[in-house]
Amino acid sequence: MQDKETYNKKSKNIWIAVFAVVLVIAVSILLLRNQLPGLSERSADHSDDMSPATTQEQLTLSAPQTPASVIVDTQQDAEQEQFPVPVELPDTFAGTPFADDDSYIENEYDENGILVKESHFSADGTIMLLSEYNPDCVLVKEVCYFPDGEEAWINEYDALGNIISKIAYNYDGSINLWYENRYDDNSKKIKEIIYFPDGSVSMYSEFEYDGNADLDRCTTYHGDGELAWWNEYEYNVGGYMIEEREYRADGSIAWRNEYEYNVNSKLVKEVGYDTDGLITWWNEYEYDAGGNKVKEIYYYADGEVRYQWP
Repeated sequence: MQDKETYNKKSKNIWIAVFAVVLVIAVSILLLRNQLPGLSERSADHSDDMSPATTQEQLTLSAPQTPASVIVDTQQDAEQEQFPVPVELPDTFAGTPFADDDSYIENEYDENGILVKESHFSADGTIMLLSEYNPDCVLVKEVCYFPDGEEAWINEYDALGNIISKIAYNYDGSINLWYENRYDDNSKKIKEIIYFPDGSVSMYSEFEYDGNADLDRCTTYHGDGELAWWNEYEYNVGGYMIEEREYRADGSIAWRNEYEYNVNSKLVKEVGYDTDGLITWWNEYEYDAGGNKVKEIYYYADGEVRYQWP
């Protein structure tokens, strides 16, 4: 058993990871409701610092994560405006299974003393998180559990640490989210496949990159191969995304986002436009001399503030 302070730090990180997974599922449902043809246009998720690396992962999501249990009300969704939603992690971890001071970790090692498995348990011995590693100490599998010990989600990774599959479950054991990724020899994601719980393909996306290895286009198809939509991206000379566009299957533009940066390449403004080129929302960010974000404001199209921090 490790000392309480060290474990609490690990526990906090574990809970953040679990919270992030729940967030992914929630965002996935939003993407589904906004990206299917005939529904309202979606807007992108945004990071604080729109570096080339984070841009590809956080802004250029491919096919919507498609839990089969989602029932889409087209009329209702078409009347709802969607915006990038700020996410706040909880200030305290009290009441979570990871806040138990008597929880503990058990490690397993191979004959060479290399860690191959790390298991986190609650005080009563219930498994909470299981991590498995290959001989090169690279994480190859993670399993997170519900408080009752049933699997909540499973992530699998390749030898380079790229996530190749994720399956998330509901409390009743049914599949909520299931997708797989394919990569090229440079670890660039070239395909993402979303499955229904029965294993049939729901949607899939294919990724293309420019000469600078920046994501240039993402094309999304329905499970039967019919084109659903595609996204195109533009970057400045520093490799930071400055524009993102989504097109419907018929070639008409669904929405467009623009991004502005300061001299330190920090994102200071992002603006979303609808199919007619009218502003639907914008966000502004301020930083201190050290580059730390000190303020963010989210606006509706009419200038009304919908969110502000701090």
